[in-house]
Amino acid sequence: MEEKVQWLGDSFFEDGLLPFYEACSLESIKNAINEFARRDILIVNQKQKTKNGPLETIKVNTEKFDEDQLAVIYENLIFYKPFSPSTQLTKIKTMLR
Repeated sequence: MEEKVQWLGDSFFEDGLLPFYEACSLESIKNAINEFARRDILIVNQKQKTKNGPLETIKVNTEKFDEDQLAVIYENLIFYKPFSPSTQLTKIKTMLR
């Protein structure tokens, strides 16, 4: 799973949505996933085992946070960005669809 997130981070960096390439490191990604799971923002599930290892899913905890609350969390995370948070959130949502 982390490798897929890393690939997405690389794409965001190349498109100018991530200002620091260090954010794409596997260690940073694993730490972020663990921290957001600890704060109940993300739900990490280990699913059935496959020939490539356990299938893991990560999803946003929509039972605890609605879209407005997640937007506030996002804005707090990217306060250092050169663009407005709402612009960046819109771009990222578009890329993920």
